[in-house]
Amino acid sequence: MASNIQIVGMNGNSVDPIPNTKLFRYSFRLSELPEYDWKLLYEQTVKTAATGSVRRRSTILDDTILVEMSAEDNKQQQLDLQKELVAEVNHKYDAAKEKIATELALKAQQKQESEDEIRRLREEAQGLKF
Repeated sequence: MASNIQIVGMNGNSVDPIPNTKLFRYSFRLSELPEYDWKLLYEQTVKTAATGSVRRRSTILDDTILVEMSAEDNKQQQLDLQKELVAEVNHKYDAAKEKIATELALKAQQKQESEDEIRRLREEAQGLKF
């Protein structure tokens, strides 16, 4: 099943000041609670994002993306960047899951082939004449 996590809105107290800074924390609600591995991939993708200084620092807490922004930031641009990031993580996560499934299927096939070969050799050994 493909990942289809999306940003669907803002949480109740969606804008909170960050103490001792001129930044605010915006809370964007996700369509579902992401799996632990999805969150890790999100964090990794955020760290290596190519958009550099345009994208603000963000993290995931439960089913919420928390984005730090200044009062002067273009909020719509930041939201759009987060939407792109979520879509990218969905794509990467699905690709990783597919790769793992393919590798597991290959290992299962190799195990079955090995077991079949052992079974054949045992049957062959039973035919030996002493």
